[in-house]
Amino acid sequence: MALFREAVLLCSVMTEERSRVFDFLSELSAGATIVCEDYVTAQLMHDGRMTLKLIGAIEREAQLTRVQFVLQRPQARLPFMAQARALLGKKQPTGRPWTPHHIDAVAHALCYLHKQAPSVPVESYQTAASLWVEG
Repeated sequence: MALFREAVLLCSVMTEERSRVFDFLSELSAGATIVCEDYVTAQLMHDGRMTLKLIGAIEREAQLTRVQFVLQRPQARLPFMAQARALLGKKQPTGRPWTPHHIDAVAHALCYLHKQAPSVPVESYQTAASLWVEG
């Protein structure tokens, strides 16, 4: 997941721990937008079922906190991958390299922002000074 507020990237979250996702969501306020990749598959294995449950839980929490929740098809991120890498830079604030999941999440958020304001150059988006990262 990636969270933007007013075209500024606040955080990128990648975790398999449900409790960490809810910690993240509990800090959000109305007016924020969560952009999440939809889960698309022909077969549901154990990991797929867990992913679907987590997406549903995130959507419900977003409804309860009046945070906008947006699902996008996996392919939607592809035109924005280079911009996502450029926006994030090479390393997380922790010094570790970004994972592909972080980059995907930010690319999805950039796609969403571009749909909302196509005339705004994607390169104009920026990260918050204190980018919060999980995963």
